[in-house]
Amino acid sequence: AALLALADKWPDDNTRKFLTERAFQDENATPRSAALQALAEKWPDDNTLKFLTERAIQDVNGISRSAALRALAEKWPDDNTRKFLNKRAIQDENGTLRSAALQTLAKKWPDDITRKFITERARQESAASAGPPAAGRCRHRRDRSAPG
Repeated sequence: AALLALADKWPDDNTRKFLTERAFQDENATPRSAALQALAEKWPDDNTLKFLTERAIQDVNGISRSAALRALAEKWPDDNTRKFLNKRAIQDENGTLRSAALQTLAKKWPDDITRKFITERARQESAASAGPPAAGRCRHRRDRSAPG
């Protein structure tokens, strides 16, 4: 709340610098997320876009990374952001962040393209969680009555 109040009442270069430092250096994910949100709200420019994109990939915590994804979609709802979210939904190692990317896509781009993409991700994740067949078991039984 304090970081958002700073950005709201004192939207100057000093506040921007402070918020950027908090978004990068704070040990707790909650203030980092608030700082990212405040930066997107008050300074929706190319520098913030680049910073949020970096934090969505590099932050050590999924909460902060999810906040960066949501801020990107909210302030830059364009094809580049959509492609970035698609990429995070596929490539991110963190399942929570992949889920956040999918949810953000569904919220900001509720069209047939997104539906198809999310359906395909669900199929792939379902197949991946099933894993390979157990060792020594075959998928098809051999007909034991046949000679040979």
